[in-house]
Amino acid sequence: MTKENFWMKNTRSEFVVFVEDLFSDLGPGLRTRAMFGGHGVYFRDQMFALIAYDQLYMKVDAVLLEDYKAAGSEPFVYESPGRKPIQMSYWSLPEEALENPSLALEWAQRSLAAAKKTAKKTAKKTAKKTAKKTAKKTAKKTAK
Repeated sequence: MTKENFWMKNTRSEFVVFVEDLFSDLGPGLRTRAMFGGHGVYFRDQMFALIAYDQLYMKVDAVLLEDYKAAGSEPFVYESPGRKPIQMSYWSLPEEALENPSLALEWAQRSLAAAKKTAKKTAKKTAKKTAKKTAKKTAKKTAK
């Protein structure tokens, strides 16, 4: 699939079915969901992988990133016409894992842990920002 028609396609391809089968040992909480022409791969409502351009990209954090780089993985780069490319925190699943379900499962579990850790950090930042905004609004109302 070309990048031009990526945003138009959101059907469940054979590759999506393959990925669902590859990670099926995670358990019944595994699901995929169409999004922006690709698919998010979730376990119990936590997205840990992305399928785009018939390629599987896994969530990484700072520590896991080094392991993906060492395994020869490539980053997912979002490209939009007229804008700079944006590299996201998803890296391709190492090739050998695509052919080895037990190895794929190990990478999936590590990426799932990274996704959970990242989600907690994001939630804390959001809560802090909300608290600051609320405090400012309260201070303005009190000052009047």
